[in-house]
Amino acid sequence: MRKNFLQFILRASKRILLIINLKKYMFITLLQILFIGLKLTNFIDWNWFLVLSPFLLITLIILSPFIFLFVLKIISILKKQ
Repeated sequence: MRKNFLQFILRASKRILLIINLKKYMFITLLQILFIGLKLTNFIDWNWFLVLSPFLLITLIILSPFIFLFVLKIISILKKQ
């Protein structure tokens, strides 16, 4: 049963990746879909923060340059005062 479920999740996630075109983050996206599927079917008893951690990692990677530039801008404004 678990093997069939995992194969289904992998096939579905590959289809989703083709639609969304997230080739850069393919492994993380597959991991995210797998974690959510396992959590919803009670195969794992993890905190939702851990289940959503791959999404949070992608978000952090994407937002980190903007956060860095924002902090630099604030520092430059504070130095002028």
